[in-house]
Order: sequence, then C-alpha cells, then structure tokens
Amino acid sequence: MDYVRQLCLVMATCLLFIRPAAAQEEPPWAVVDQIWELDPAGRWVEVERSGEAEIFRVGDPEFVRVLFVGMAVEPGDRVSTADARVRILFDTDEQIVIEPSSGLDLEERSILQLTGEALYEVRGVFRVLYGDVEAAVEGTRFAVYEEGGEVVVSVSQGVVRVTASGQSVQVRRGEQTRAPELRGALDDPDDLDDPAEGGPAMPAALSPEEAAEARAAQRSLGEPRLSLALMGGGGLALEVARADTRAVARYRVSRRWRLVAETGFATDGGVFYLPQGVGVERRTGPVSLGLKGVGYIAEEVNDCEGTSRIAMLPGASADVRLRIPIGPVALESQARVGWVTAPTADIALGVSFAR
Repeated sequence: MDYVRQLCLVMATCLLFIRPAAAQEEPPWAVVDQIWELDPAGRWVEVERSGEAEIFRVGDPEFVRVLFVGMAVEPGDRVSTADARVRILFDTDEQIVIEPSSGLDLEERSILQLTGEALYEVRGVFRVLYGDVEAAVEGTRFAVYEEGGEVVVSVSQGVVRVTASGQSVQVRRGEQTRAPELRGALDDPDDLDDPAEGGPAMPAALSPEEAAEARAAQRSLGEPRLSLALMGGGGLALEVARADTRAVARYRVSRRWRLVAETGFATDGGVFYLPQGVGVERRTGPVSLGLKGVGYIAEEVNDCEGTSRIAMLPGASADVRLRIPIGPVALESQARVGWVTAPTADIALGVSFAR
C-alpha cells in the first residue's frame, strides 16, 4: 500500500509539473502553429521561421514581422504569404492553412480573404468574404480560392452557404461552386444585365482530381498522423546512472493532443532494462508537455535468497519535448522526471520522422 500511495503522489506531482507550464499566461487568440517552405527538390518541409510570410498589424503601420512558429496573432492582423504555407491555430482549436501567394485579414469569427487560397476548419458560425462572394458556415472544412476570375468554394466536410450578388446556394460535402469575383465593381446587383450572372453557380460534384486535392488539403489541415522518433540519452533510474536508447511513436488525435507509446533499451553497465511507456502529449508550437505511465522490465535480485526473477516495475513520468524541423526530419530533445520505485530523471536527443 505504501508503494501505491507513493505512485499516486508522484502522478499528482507530474500533473502539477505540467499544469503551471501550460498555464503560466493567458493563451493568445491565435498562434502560428506551422510553417512550410519548398526545399531545393521541390518538397514542402517544415521550418521554424520564414521570410516568405509576414504579419501586418492594423493601427500600427510600422508593425511588420516575419512569421515564426509560436508567434501570437491578434484580431485585425493581416497575414501575407509568398513562397510559404502557414497554419494559424486558434485558441478554440480551429485552424486555417494559408497557401502561397495569399493574403488574409483575420477577425473574430470572420475572415476577409484578399488574395490566393486558404483552407478552413472551423466550428460554429463563421464567415469568409472574398471580393463580393461570401461563404457562411456553421462548422465545416472547406477551401476558398480564386481561379480564372472566379471565386471557388470547395467543401470537404459539412455545409457552406455561398452568397454573391444577393443569390445563395448551399454547397455540401464533396461539392464546389463558383461565383464571379466582382470585388465591388457593381454598386448594385440590379445593374447586371442578367442578375443570375453575378450569383454562384449550382453546386457540382468534385472531379476525381479535385477530390484527391481535397484529401491532400485535409492532410495539410492536420488530420491524425503518425510520427516516429529515435533517441539516445541517459540519466538516473532505479537509483543508479544508466544510458538508454528509445523509440517513441506519436499519433495525433487533434491539433494539440497526441497519444504516445515508447519502448527502449537501457543499461547501467551491469543490468539491462526494457523501459516502456504509454501516455499523452499536448503540443504548443515546437514544445510538447507529456504525462505517461511507465514500467521497467528488469531483473530483480533477492539478496537474501540469492535468486533473481524478471519483474515489471510500474511508475509515472512527466516530460518536456522540443522539436526543431530540419528539412524532411526534425531534431528532438527531451527532459523528463518520474518515479519507478525511486525518483528518475533523464535527458535524450534524437531525430523524428512524420507522415
């Protein structure tokens, strides 16, 4: 029973370790969550900052900043991209991916899309205005872009009401519509020779090619994906110093949360251990905070009887992880503390790959 009480105390301490780190200050309205640039081979790779993406602040004409991961975004900001893609994550766990050569003015529950293409994943009442075309939704996933002088609204989940020149159509999952990009050229829709010319077209099913592009867009919006990290490190475990290697698998279940499982091999020079762990991580920019239940498969020796057996020693741990993308891979560092029959602490370095 003493051991159980000690384990519960350590898990509570781990929670206290995570909560202050995640709640030191009020979270911003939105943050720059990810940035991609093209590498020399023409592949999109993650970067920490990009001179190809900037933010402008309304009311402060001198405020122009290069975007970096973790940067706070405020209502009224304008985000502009050249040869970069940017994901903006809101405190409501909604998100926007801004494609290259695009510009957006961000407001509470509404977006003024100035140019280019953006992919939206939102909940509740939300509005996007592109020229004189409005897309109003109540929770969905969709894209808005300009093509051949028309604004295209393509829906991959939910329903979007598209309005132009006083006319509206409903676009459902797997459909898209087009409407002329008038941009205020007409003061009154009645000035059109044929009022139907200014309205959105009847929704049409996506072609196979367009459906494939929509699926690729969903992946860029952060659909659950798997990442694998290979790390090596060392520290204190079971009251002795030891070195270890570990493989860590993470499965993204939402924009911020991941399920984590790890296995490894450790030794103190005489005894070998097989550390295992399962838990969750919360990601904020390049930093993740995790809490896991852990166990060591180890040889347990009875000094009195001179016998030994293989035992599972349970425990718990809390960790902080820093991830820095470099091309198609990322460098990772991790520090953690915990309890497995005694206090544990270690650090590790390695690389990760994501799909």
